[in-house]
Amino acid sequence: MLNVVITKVGEKPLEGVTDVSHPRALGPKRASNIRKLWSLPANADVRKFVVKRKVSKAGKKDRFKAPRIQRLITSKVRAARVKKVKLQKEALKESAAERREWLSSVSRDRMKQRQRKAAAEFRAKKATKKA
Repeated sequence: MLNVVITKVGEKPLEGVTDVSHPRALGPKRASNIRKLWSLPANADVRKFVVKRKVSKAGKKDRFKAPRIQRLITSKVRAARVKKVKLQKEALKESAAERREWLSSVSRDRMKQRQRKAAAEFRAKKATKKA
């Protein structure tokens, strides 16, 4: 097996090498590469421009096979992204509410502690004055 690149064609064509053209069997699979190949704008439907190949079997109707396009932004994908953002916002609101609640309970507890400490100091001061 040799890996050869023909840079210059000679006087006579080489049989099976320079006298035949072999188009690429497979086209690009990624949506952005399909756009690049056909110079499509970003909003074009790349599904119409996929490189397909004909599959024919004896006694059966011819059919075409195409690759599954990767990184294709469909309405399902958009909906999933919107849902994800919505869930993140809800989670943020919920955690903010929980944090506010926690902070208020902490401040309440600290206030009670301060009051207890002040009362204890007052009692101790009163006891020292009596004695």
